[in-house]
Amino acid sequence: LNWMPQLGSVKLELQFDSGNSKEYNVSPLHASIIMKFQDQSKWPATELADALEISTALLRKKAVLWMNHGLLEEFREDAEGDLVYQLLEEESENRELG
Repeated sequence: LNWMPQLGSVKLELQFDSGNSKEYNVSPLHASIIMKFQDQSKWPATELADALEISTALLRKKAVLWMNHGLLEEFREDAEGDLVYQLLEEESENRELG
């Protein structure tokens, strides 16, 4: 599978626990990343990258979009541990941009 970002976009409507929803127009890879969080709310970066069949470096670069929208956070569970991505589900944790 080779990602070809110039080939289209995906229109997503994400629904939040609060009942609110928001639409996003993103690349297929960005859509694939956020959709993986339907399976589980917390992913180690290496496992998520493997599930998406991409490098962890590319995952980190692309996950920034969702972190900027306040939907994901990136952290280390311990000083030597893998990076982890956590879905932020509570409306109060989500930042509205622009």
